[in-house]
Amino acid sequence: DAPLLVAAEVREVEQRGGEDVEVMLSLATAVEETWLHDLNPGAYQEGEDTRYDPTLKRVVAIRERRFRDLVLTRETRGEPDLDAAAQVLARKIQSGDIMLKHWDDSVEAWLGRVAFLRQALPDLELPAFDEDELAEIYALITHGEVTAKGVREQPVMPVLKDWLNPAQRDALDRLAPERVQLPGGRKARITYPDGGEPFLPSRLQDFFGQTETPKILGGQHPLLLHLLAPNQRPIQMTKDLGSFWANAYPEIRKELKIRYPKHDWPEDPIKASPPAPRGKRR
Repeated sequence: DAPLLVAAEVREVEQRGGEDVEVMLSLATAVEETWLHDLNPGAYQEGEDTRYDPTLKRVVAIRERRFRDLVLTRETRGEPDLDAAAQVLARKIQSGDIMLKHWDDSVEAWLGRVAFLRQALPDLELPAFDEDELAEIYALITHGEVTAKGVREQPVMPVLKDWLNPAQRDALDRLAPERVQLPGGRKARITYPDGGEPFLPSRLQDFFGQTETPKILGGQHPLLLHLLAPNQRPIQMTKDLGSFWANAYPEIRKELKIRYPKHDWPEDPIKASPPAPRGKRR
């Protein structure tokens, strides 16, 4: 029944089947805690710490008495310091132990826009959102919370946007917009893939009446258009809409008329009008 003991021999014995191992301690003798302090006072210490309790699923403040790495006593000491708790919870987010509910596709799309603009215009000095910066951002998101449940519900986008200065936010909205408006009034979402070419997926009919390829970066960067058939699959990808109408469309039109006879495929798409956005009548 001794709370502390020393074992001079430790053996691991495999149980039947080899799936479990039993640890056998022999030549054991009880140890008094005062002996540890008398023999090696420098290894005997007390201190307070802030850590995550996986059972309670929250950050706790604890006080421990240790001999080297052996915990002798441990007790909870009220609410933890919020700055320290934020750092602990940030590390749990980085490790994947806590997931942020609002770190969703819209956040990833926004980060893609920032990454594209950072590469295109280095002078803007946009953040790279590397591990160090993300650790600081996670700490800001979690500050004031001590439970995993509370952290999961925290908003994300306001903290990310505040990481940019006003000039950077303005440049992002102007030069790497989330959407562009097409001739029929539809606002199509631009996809900014990680390390790839920004592209604009939309129905082929949405570009009727348009000869210029939509551009970003203040009109300097034409978008890669993913022209979709009625089944929402790309039938052509191009960065030169005018050339597509003149060269590729006549042959593609023949196939589209056969596969989708209920749709209008005009001979001259530049003079045609795009269909109205869903829910609106022309």
